[in-house]
Amino acid sequence: MCLVTRPLRAAEFKDRDGKTHAFTRQILEVARVVRGLESRFQASEFLVDSRSRRGFPKLLAILNDIGRHGVRVNDSRFKRISRTKGIFEFKSDQLRLFCFEDGNSVICVNGAVKKDNQTDPSDIKTATDWQEAYFEAKKTGKLRHEK
Repeated sequence: MCLVTRPLRAAEFKDRDGKTHAFTRQILEVARVVRGLESRFQASEFLVDSRSRRGFPKLLAILNDIGRHGVRVNDSRFKRISRTKGIFEFKSDQLRLFCFEDGNSVICVNGAVKKDNQTDPSDIKTATDWQEAYFEAKKTGKLRHEK
């Protein structure tokens, strides 16, 4: 088994004058590859499934803002989840997209629709499991990046 990452958001953007600029942070997503078959990219599936929800445009704006300007922890938009080793969540209304950092990259792993005051512990556990698998794959040379 190995892991593969790919860009979740484009690597560059155009400003109001039409000039192209590179994002300062890469926004990636991750999936497992077993016997040549990729598993689902859960982050992009979550975004596709959330397109009709109220907070979706704001969530995309937050992703673009992090890509352009870097990580600025802000409890109302991008928050570190307490009692974890570096798991963050993008927040917009009830939408939550979980991620972690690796150098200049933000690795998005899974998302959820928050239904009550507490984030579901199983969603945080899933993000933590992905984080551990990612760094283990990176350490053992079983991490592949797609463009």
